[in-house]
Amino acid sequence: MTEAKAERLTGHYLELTNADAVGRTRLHGLKENKFWRSGRSAELRLHRIHAYPAKFPAFIPTKALQFAEQEGLKVRRAGDIFCGCGTVAYEARRGGIDFWGCDINPVATLIARTKSGSFDESRLDEYFAGLRAKVNRASAKVDLPAPALERLNYWYSDEQFSRLAQLLNAINYAVPARSRYRQFFHCAFSNILKATSRWLTKSIKPQVDPSKKPVDPWATFAMQFTMMKNAFKQSSADGTSDVQILTENFLTLKDAPADIDMLITSPPYVTSYEYADLHQLSSLWLGYAQDYRDLRNGSIGSAQHELDFNREIKRLNTIGSQIVFGLFDQDKAIARAAANYFLDMQAVAVA
Repeated sequence: MTEAKAERLTGHYLELTNADAVGRTRLHGLKENKFWRSGRSAELRLHRIHAYPAKFPAFIPTKALQFAEQEGLKVRRAGDIFCGCGTVAYEARRGGIDFWGCDINPVATLIARTKSGSFDESRLDEYFAGLRAKVNRASAKVDLPAPALERLNYWYSDEQFSRLAQLLNAINYAVPARSRYRQFFHCAFSNILKATSRWLTKSIKPQVDPSKKPVDPWATFAMQFTMMKNAFKQSSADGTSDVQILTENFLTLKDAPADIDMLITSPPYVTSYEYADLHQLSSLWLGYAQDYRDLRNGSIGSAQHELDFNREIKRLNTIGSQIVFGLFDQDKAIARAAANYFLDMQAVAVA
């Protein structure tokens, strides 16, 4: 990129180099950049095939790719190092652009791979008919480790557990293991797990609702299948784009591609969401972990990390130090979590 173009691009933004500058700046007086307003069209249903907290709005990657084109930048491959449920992955593919991304959360990458995949409607119907014929005769047992079974029994009645086990076994029987169609049906199964459990509806924390009447697994799954099939029918995406999504921690990844032309990402929130906790039902049912708490390891923004505060605090940059020490007298636990978050994000910035 030429210096002139770089200067023109940075002219669209306000640069603030420390926390004090943010506090002194009259942000409410800034001139609005109308280009970055939310798009007028409704978000495609494909972005809603699976619940996901604090989901990246689809119009942001769309606008970012339009902005690059407007500025004469050719984007052949877009990337997202915190790809979550695959919003950028799908929007890149929809624009005929290759995509590479990663996320440490296996439930997120399941959704992302499904969302950015392609599925033939008649093949989906064929597999659905096969598992429907099998489901009532399928085994009500699942081959899961004892810690996973113990935790799932906390969330489900014996009857609900058995019916979900039959459904999962029917899926795995009817849809070949190496087929991309299995991830479609696993994604559908994943999205009904909270509704069929004792999990408090719409809660972002693991919490039992003792008065909840869980919904019928098969009826809910059938509706989920139809919704997802129609969402893919509504959407259009370029079939030639190369989409690669890894279940990896970016901070420990050694083979990220060097040919990413544009990085569009939304970092995790510090202490706001414990994704391992929120997605524990899917992680345990689908065999991603024996103990869902293991998936907290390496998660940026988790409040569960151990930190040698007195030693590690010295590595914080100026902005991180100002924020962390500003929090320390108010809430030491939050200050430690914020310090860990800033240290991880510093490492991401130089990776």
